[in-house]
Amino acid sequence: MSRVFPDQEFAARREKLCAAMAAAGLDGLVVTTPENIFYLIGLDHQGFFALHLLIVTAAGEMTLIARAMERITVEDQVTGARFVGYGDNEDPAGVARAVLRDRGLAAARIGIEKHSLFFPPRVYEALLGGTPQAVWLDASRLIDELRLIKSPREIAYTREAAAVTDAMMRAAIETAAPGVNERVVAAEAHRAMIL
Repeated sequence: MSRVFPDQEFAARREKLCAAMAAAGLDGLVVTTPENIFYLIGLDHQGFFALHLLIVTAAGEMTLIARAMERITVEDQVTGARFVGYGDNEDPAGVARAVLRDRGLAAARIGIEKHSLFFPPRVYEALLGGTPQAVWLDASRLIDELRLIKSPREIAYTREAAAVTDAMMRAAIETAAPGVNERVVAAEAHRAMIL
């Protein structure tokens, strides 16, 4: 498994999310931004150009909807979510509506990330139109707010990243001089990063 964080970290995040959803009066949440999907289940790949929806219930049950061909990547990276794949010939919004019904959310109060660049209007409209008894609410900042407070492991990773950045900048500053080609400066910064 290629996981950056242990299962306990994701479980703690899920608990915080469930508490935030309860405080907001949400029965469910549809997550579409890659950074929030990563935060909740650990999925980090190049496939976000295609629609991904993470449906979360108030009880913390999570279902990831993505292209069926992503199954191996999901199995390798994701923790705590059921996977439902859609074929390239299928309507992902129809698959999402089926999952909402299956999870008892067809007539519930559901939060969505309206600010997401990864939530096409066509899919949004199809979800709303296909669940006329549901109440849809803007929950764009719900997970963003949770991500502001870092865990000890996140702080440690941030410090490690800062140390790499410091080494890169030191190498660039030490190399930069009149007459030195910018490619040489960039190469030294890159070398410091790799080392």
